[in-house]
Amino acid sequence: MKTVLYIHGKGGNATESAHYEKLICDMMKWSNVTEAELEQRKIILTEFGEELSWEYLCYVSKHSLNWQIPTSILYGEKDNLTSLETIKDFAEKQGASLTVMKGGEHWFHTEEEMKFLDEWIRGQSVFTIHDNKDRCFQNVRPSF
Repeated sequence: MKTVLYIHGKGGNATESAHYEKLICDMMKWSNVTEAELEQRKIILTEFGEELSWEYLCYVSKHSLNWQIPTSILYGEKDNLTSLETIKDFAEKQGASLTVMKGGEHWFHTEEEMKFLDEWIRGQSVFTIHDNKDRCFQNVRPSF
């Protein structure tokens, strides 16, 4: 069995994260930004530090994600950007396993979150890592 591990972080691109349409629409609602306003302004910086992009919204609207490879997802219970309902729906549609870290946030960054992430990675079988520069490291085993 081959497992794919995708570690998502800021700086990813549209081709890596085409499944974010709902997240973008949620962020637009939180920021009181309409689709027409985003189309006119092209890029809008939110009060919570994220950029809304018309080009990105158009891309994810036109390119639905559907992959046919075994996938595991690690999700933070206190994720303030992606709801548990959204990630469960996504995992189900993609046939992915889902692990929820109690108390974890959207961006894993605390010592506890990083330790959990490291242990979760060790628990996965052979996997592939894709970084934000479209490089692929196949059949890598972590050496932490």
